[in-house]
Amino acid sequence: MLVRTGWLRAFLDAAPAERLSLFRDRTYSGLSGGEDMWELLWDRRVAAVAADNVTVEVFPITGKPMSLHLSIARLGMKLGEMFDLEALADDCAAGGSYAGFFTSMPLNMRGGVGSPSNAMAIV
Repeated sequence: MLVRTGWLRAFLDAAPAERLSLFRDRTYSGLSGGEDMWELLWDRRVAAVAADNVTVEVFPITGKPMSLHLSIARLGMKLGEMFDLEALADDCAAGGSYAGFFTSMPLNMRGGVGSPSNAMAIV
């Protein structure tokens, strides 16, 4: 599942001082880390979630503290952050199709975490 919030576009279009404030404010749109989101992802058989913002989940976490990052260990979920989805969104809008095949493979590094992805979408 790809989630485009517009955060990365806003960051790239911002002046340097504004970019700094986008990080310092530490308020980000995203998915809920709540039980309802866990159920939705499980019921829809979502294997991975990638977003165009700093965190896949909303931050700061509100309500009952539960992190979507726990789904990595508990559900085998893969999370991707800071994906540039603008060109893909434009292509989907131009073609009128929002379904396709998406794949992403991290660098092949033993013990590596937080690896850059090698993503590709076929729409």
